[in-house]
Amino acid sequence: GIIGMILSILRTKIQETPIFIALEQQGKLDKNPISTLLEYKKEMLHIIIVSAFVCVFVYTCNGYYSNYLISHAFFTKSSAYLHCSITELIVAILAPAIAYTYGENNNKNILLCGIFGLVINAPLQFYAAKAHIYPLIVMTLTVYSLCDAMITSSIAFYLYKTLPANLKCTGVGFGWNIAAALFGGTAPLLSAHLVSNDFMLAPGFLVLTYGVIAIL
Repeated sequence: GIIGMILSILRTKIQETPIFIALEQQGKLDKNPISTLLEYKKEMLHIIIVSAFVCVFVYTCNGYYSNYLISHAFFTKSSAYLHCSITELIVAILAPAIAYTYGENNNKNILLCGIFGLVINAPLQFYAAKAHIYPLIVMTLTVYSLCDAMITSSIAFYLYKTLPANLKCTGVGFGWNIAAALFGGTAPLLSAHLVSNDFMLAPGFLVLTYGVIAIL
């Protein structure tokens, strides 16, 4: 709540982009951008699908994975949360470095490499926990952190390039939140349900499935 208030204050002091200001001066902004988005069905579907994959892999391979380690790899709560927290700390350190190093020219390639890596790594990550192979758990979490950092550093720019300037904020915000609610929010519940029915590696293959769809 405090962070939200601070961001709201900062947002009132941030200038719009030159492209947006130019459109505003020319009177080309939409009074109802949501209705205008209906003209960009393909682009919106694209945003929702790619966003769905990002939400699913984060909720599954980190959020749900900590519980999986506790339930099936016999980690203590503190140990499981520590491993997953360190993983995300690595992501937070690597993402800005990757973005700074590669910039917009290789943005799409970085995003695709991250998705490909997670498609391969996710099933192996859950197998490592199920089989109680600690070195493999550490290795797959390390690969996850690298792939997550690649996606984190590139996904926002990639999505914002999908729509014209007058629709970017509304379109990406709307598409992302739809994906987060419908797919990301339900991913841990679906994973838990499948695991409870003895589909122990299902969470990894769930990420794999969404990843292949996102790549396509």
